[in-house]
Amino acid sequence: MIGTVLVLAFTYLVSALFRYLFTKIFKGQGKFKEMFAIVIVSSYPVVIAGVIQSFFSNPSLDVTTMDSILSVVNIWTIWQLVLLIVGIKVIFNISMKKSALINIGIFIVTTAVVVGSAIINSNLENMAL
Repeated sequence: MIGTVLVLAFTYLVSALFRYLFTKIFKGQGKFKEMFAIVIVSSYPVVIAGVIQSFFSNPSLDVTTMDSILSVVNIWTIWQLVLLIVGIKVIFNISMKKSALINIGIFIVTTAVVVGSAIINSNLENMAL
């Protein structure tokens, strides 16, 4: 339990750091503390959806590539992305286009990492069999 909280806090910190650095490159006006708050508040939809889904889903150890894609690209993460784009635009006083570029870019990279690791994991399982 404590490990999960620490990993989650570290993930939020890293996410806020990357967004903060890119926002500063685009001349955003804000502090890291504000970025961290935006990242935490924008994660509420995903956390709430995860809690709800945990009550109704049947966890399986068999994770396919499509499962990993659907775990990242769903209505809850799209909602989170919209909250991040609008929040960073307002708080850091940058254009909607720049905020969207930062957040969609980070979203694409993280989605590629998740899907890529699922593909690698699947290939390694097939080799072991």
